[in-house]
Amino acid sequence: MIYSMTGYGSSYVESELGIFTIEIKSINNRFLDIVFRLSPNLSFLESHIKNKMVGIVKRGKLDVFIRWYRKGEALPELEINAFVLEKIYRDSLAIQKNLGIPGTVSIGDFLHIPSLYQEIPPRLDEKKLWDILKKGVQKALQSLQHSRRKEGAHLAKALLSHLDELETEWAKLEDLNQEVLEQFRQRLSKKIEEFNKIAATPVDEQRLDAEALLFADKSDITEEIARLSAHIKTFRDLLNSKDNVPMGKQMEFLCQELHREVNTIGSKSRGTSLSNLALSMKNIVEKIREQIQNVE
Repeated sequence: MIYSMTGYGSSYVESELGIFTIEIKSINNRFLDIVFRLSPNLSFLESHIKNKMVGIVKRGKLDVFIRWYRKGEALPELEINAFVLEKIYRDSLAIQKNLGIPGTVSIGDFLHIPSLYQEIPPRLDEKKLWDILKKGVQKALQSLQHSRRKEGAHLAKALLSHLDELETEWAKLEDLNQEVLEQFRQRLSKKIEEFNKIAATPVDEQRLDAEALLFADKSDITEEIARLSAHIKTFRDLLNSKDNVPMGKQMEFLCQELHREVNTIGSKSRGTSLSNLALSMKNIVEKIREQIQNVE
């Protein structure tokens, strides 16, 4: 079972302290990276939330959003800064007197000024807050995992399809390799036959066999064909596994090995047909590589 590193989960908690909305967004990343974007006074929750996540999510960049719409005892108190208000009042009286402005000045004239007020945060019980939020965090995590598992199923389907394509091309390799060898022998035989018509000392059949053997040795891809088959089988076993463990790094390694074998086959190709086949396989491996970038 594979999980995608891309997913989204959310939950909603309503309590006597207010309403909490929890969102978790994840994208691909080489390691586990958790970024918290919490409402003020909730930063102490980071360690609690991280401990919940570490055992569940193994790789990916996670953005955790918690918004808190307070009510009841969680609402902050507002206090007027008397020193600032007094200064504004006295300065206003002095300016009025100096400029000879008629009318009266009262303290009520200044109560609409936002900077007069300072917020006094409520005394909050951190344990009580976490008790309220932990079920919501757990629910959001479950929602995230469901999303990642669903996306992982789509990835697995696409990867299996690419492996089927790769196996179809792989099945052509051995026959095509023998065909290329036989074509080389025929071309060489024809050249030797033409040479013998004009040469004083003809080239014998043993020389033809020796050259054909040397060509076969340099272009032999038997080992590459076998290793390619083994890697495809291992990849398929991973995709069909029911184990709930991260497989992305194993798949990255296998993809590197597939790429290595296909490149070697391409470099040993001595015929257009085999070269084109190696190029086709290389394109399929590249498609696999792109897909596994998002596998946990």
